Amino acid sequence: MVKALAYGHSEGIFSYFTKNTMRVIAGTFRGRAIQTAKGQWLRPTTDKVRKHIFDSLGTLVQETKVLDLFAGTGSLGIEALSRGADKITFVDRSRLATSLIKKNLTNIQVTTYVKVICAEVLSYVRRYNDSPFDLIFADPPYEFKHYDELFLLISKSKIMTNRGIFLLECSMRNEFKLNDPALEVVRDRKIGDTRIMWFKNCGANI
Repeated sequence: MVKALAYGHSEGIFSYFTKNTMRVIAGTFRGRAIQTAKGQWLRPTTDKVRKHIFDSLGTLVQETKVLDLFAGTGSLGIEALSRGADKITFVDRSRLATSLIKKNLTNIQVTTYVKVICAEVLSYVRRYNDSPFDLIFADPPYEFKHYDELFLLISKSKIMTNRGIFLLECSMRNEFKLNDPALEVVRDRKIGDTRIMWFKNCGANI
């Protein structure tokens, strides 16, 4: 079933959405359209980057509980669902973004268990007290400055399983230091202006 798809929003919100689309790359929903929106508040993950992420993950995404932070269009989470993830939670602070995610889930007629939550990401992670996630995506806006706090919250909040993967997408222009000994960088890849970083809990085998 699809959770939280009763919008209760005015038609004015949907005037921000465009007919421009991306496509699900592989899996159950391969070829299905993912609608985007106009405006600088949204920066969807490119097809090239999305393909690299999921080709690298391979079967690791299957039968997982996934968290998509700064979810935007929902493209990363939807791709994960298409490739066999069991459950997914989408989180974005923008009401426009969460409305767009719900619209995209309805359009692809997804039946996997999902939640769409409108919340500030750091606050959501800080307050989370449910069962942990196996795979966490984070694709903050390029102007995001709170990486140190994000890393600390991911490692200390028990939001990720012991063998979980935290995957960060950011700009090469973003500068930060990983000062949290609980997280270990597994991979660090540049694709154009985009940086893809994999993290795991130190000592975990993935």
